[in-house]
Amino acid sequence: CAEYGFNPKKDAWFYLMQRPGEQQLGITNDLDVRLKTHRRNGWILLDHTEPASGQKVLDTENYYKKWLKEEIGLIEGTTENWSTTRMEVHSLAELKARSGIKTDLF
Repeated sequence: CAEYGFNPKKDAWFYLMQRPGEQQLGITNDLDVRLKTHRRNGWILLDHTEPASGQKVLDTENYYKKWLKEEIGLIEGTTENWSTTRMEVHSLAELKARSGIKTDLF
């Protein structure tokens, strides 16, 4: 996910996507625009939150990115993409359960 263009002072969404062999999480201040870009690259939306505090969404993403990097392993050259051979989830609730990360965002 691009580190530019996100404003933690605005409401934001946290989302989970998938394409063959790969899953990704991300955040955005404009869900429709972000999803349109991802769809062009073959991504399918699996789940997303309701809009919430942008700072809270950003903090949650950082916790998950750290956990993914340390515990699951990321696809080389990415910061939030992992191989479904390492872990496959079908919802944010399942991601939360698998990670053990406490959040009330989802």
